[in-house]
Amino acid sequence: MCREKYIHNDPSKNMSFSLFKRIADQLFQYVEYIDLRGFGESLILPDFHKFTDYALKFEPKLKLVTNFSIKNDKLIKYLAEKNFMIGVSFDGGTKKTFERIRKYSHFENIIHNIRLFQQHSNKDRDQGVLYLQVTLQVDNIDEIPLILKIAHKLGIKKIKLFSVMRTRKEIIKLLFYRKKSKNMLNQVNYFAKKYNLIVELCSSTHASLTFKPLVRQQCIHPWMYCTFDYQGMVGYCDNLLGLNGEKGYVILGDINKHSFHDIWNSTQAQEVRKAHNNWKNGFIKKFNECNWCYNRRYIDLENLFYPSYSRYIVSNLTKKILYKKII
Repeated sequence: MCREKYIHNDPSKNMSFSLFKRIADQLFQYVEYIDLRGFGESLILPDFHKFTDYALKFEPKLKLVTNFSIKNDKLIKYLAEKNFMIGVSFDGGTKKTFERIRKYSHFENIIHNIRLFQQHSNKDRDQGVLYLQVTLQVDNIDEIPLILKIAHKLGIKKIKLFSVMRTRKEIIKLLFYRKKSKNMLNQVNYFAKKYNLIVELCSSTHASLTFKPLVRQQCIHPWMYCTFDYQGMVGYCDNLLGLNGEKGYVILGDINKHSFHDIWNSTQAQEVRKAHNNWKNGFIKKFNECNWCYNRRYIDLENLFYPSYSRYIVSNLTKKILYKKII
């Protein structure tokens, strides 16, 4: 669904454990969350647990976004026992739609994995430890209520909705479905209340439906996030790093050549922060890829790092997803 052109069946693009260890030893003592997703599906790596076990030595909170298609009950139980926060990509309310959007997936297997994870997760933890992450698109916009019903049956309490970003063609197609978008969001509000769910809208489905006061918040990523690709290139946003890593302003440095401290405090990193610190009207000329986020993206997980941003979350719980007020 994203970074399609970067994903190939090429083992040379798997991060080596020695590089992971170098990153961990320099940085992990300071971090709160570690997201172990990659540009592909991390759970297919045969030594995934080796990376996880080493990360856990630093006692962080672990996170992962996954398609959950893996057929490995032992690994699913392991993720639950290690208290992972899991975002499961879930793009259809029926088997037919789900498997059409996510080619080669097996709907029943993903349901099995969710149930297994729920069964073995720590019951004392927040039930939002596993949530569904839905990519809104033309093919599934009518099935969002069905997805909420499935979440309810599986005991999942949180669903996050994102606009499709796969191709420009897909984005444009969704723009012509303004009425459907409004109807869908009204249904979300109704069924979320019926099933006692929290549904968060993480990006606007249409420019005219955007809650502008809630999108144009200063991005905290250049200060509070960092990303590493399989080679050790350091960035501040996984979208930019995966989008066009050849651009110098996206890559801040190489952990193989410089310490993380030097990279994170370099002139280049400071230039990025200065640009974001001085943005006006949601537009940054030099960092053009960031402009879509400033104008269309809401809070996703930023509130975990910057709690005051919780007031900008768009959800049925905060009553900011009630589109009936503007229809």
